[in-house]
Amino acid sequence: MASLVTFLHLPLVRAALLGASGGFGADLHVWLGYKSWRDFKSFDWSVASYRWVCGAASGLLLALGWSAV
Repeated sequence: MASLVTFLHLPLVRAALLGASGGFGADLHVWLGYKSWRDFKSFDWSVASYRWVCGAASGLLLALGWSAV
């Protein structure tokens, strides 16, 4: 458990998680607008997962650039 906490405290990991949470926030906004369980069937998980990965990658790249300054 201590190694997981140490891993999560790395600045690059935190930046990647923060970027992924930005993509997740957009999907959460969509989910809050759903009125029934049938709406979840129409959700495009491939676009959502792409958004999460792009958010994580951009957070990681920004953290790498920030630490270089």
